[in-house]
Amino acid sequence: MLKRMVNALRGSVRLEVSGAFPERFLNLCAQRGIVFWNVEWLEATRLRLTVTRQGSGPARALGDKVLCTVVPAEQSGVPFFLGRFRRRYALLVGLALSQWDSLKQLRGRRGQEAASEKDLEAKNAE
Repeated sequence: MLKRMVNALRGSVRLEVSGAFPERFLNLCAQRGIVFWNVEWLEATRLRLTVTRQGSGPARALGDKVLCTVVPAEQSGVPFFLGRFRRRYALLVGLALSQWDSLKQLRGRRGQEAASEKDLEAKNAE
């Protein structure tokens, strides 16, 4: 579960690789330190795998080197979600302010609870 959360925060890209030797592509990714997981063989010459957002660019370049076509099938995670709002600054500011306000209210409630506990202790001491 922790890995899923980390991958969601970092962002991940689902790639489809097709070519004569897609296993060569996997070997080069492993050699270059490109993290990949969830490899599915679709056919003998086609596979689907997931890489990190940072590893998607180098993986595409490796695909050209091995004469494989690398096509992004799906993008997921927080960076891609926030990327949709790049031009919608007002929406992002509103989201941030609403979260900040709810945290502020939560802290206020905790302070009230602590004060009421002190009052109860003082009454019990009498």
